[in-house]
Amino acid sequence: MIGKILAKIDTSEGGDPDLCWGWKGGTEESGSPYIYIYVDGMCAKRSVRRAFYEFYHGVDLNRKDIVVVNCGNTGCLNPLHLEVSSRSKQATEMNDTYHPTQGTSHWKNKLSEGDVRLIREMAAAGKDLDEIAPLFPVSKDHVREVIARKRWAHLH
Repeated sequence: MIGKILAKIDTSEGGDPDLCWGWKGGTEESGSPYIYIYVDGMCAKRSVRRAFYEFYHGVDLNRKDIVVVNCGNTGCLNPLHLEVSSRSKQATEMNDTYHPTQGTSHWKNKLSEGDVRLIREMAAAGKDLDEIAPLFPVSKDHVREVIARKRWAHLH
């Protein structure tokens, strides 16, 4: 199996440890390299990163361990760019990176910080929810939660 993997690693840059080593084989939709191997007469899909990491470092990883790249290039197989992680750690990092959970950075945000302050000022001035809600591109319930600080609680 390692021979198949080595044959598909692109080290055309001379194997420079600072550069990414590309993969010339099959990839997942995410860009992660994989290879098919036969185990006990059955064809199985195997993570190239994991197999190469185990080979290069001479270790057998735990089933729960995953091998990730630390360079941002999902197709990279430079062993210096590979590190062991866990699924829960990766899920947390992906969530923090791609789905910030508050404010204007939230992927579904429709209000600005100015909008939130204005909603709260209008409510504090005695305006009715039915007067405030139509002025903003969110539901009446959303405006109610902004006023109650159940949403945008971090903003004072």
